[in-house]
Amino acid sequence: MPGVHVPKLDDRARPPWYALPLRYDRDALDGLPLDQFVTAVHAEGARETDLPGSTRSTADHPLFQRPGALPRGYADTDGAAAEDYPAARLVHSSTMKLPVWHSEQDPTLANAYVTAITKVALNHKVLL
Repeated sequence: MPGVHVPKLDDRARPPWYALPLRYDRDALDGLPLDQFVTAVHAEGARETDLPGSTRSTADHPLFQRPGALPRGYADTDGAAAEDYPAARLVHSSTMKLPVWHSEQDPTLANAYVTAITKVALNHKVLL
């Protein structure tokens, strides 16, 4: 579907599957911001669609931006600036995630989420 893709993993990768990440291509949906897309998906009933919060570039993580009481000497060094990782920032800013269900109603829930995301993607111009 336009604007939403499941990332291709290397065959050797072993994902943890705590969530299913989806890549959002803002340009494919005429510049519609990701947060507005997710809000519309929520309105369609797919309320567990989420934007990553803690999964981000290490350089962007508050722990490394404000080291505070980390091991002695760490706070005295200059770490990499968050801007030094543009690819990591791009991945974080263009990712939404779905939960991974583990029950008999999984196919029904998955189909409902696919329907909601597809509806919003195909009708995105209404949101612009």
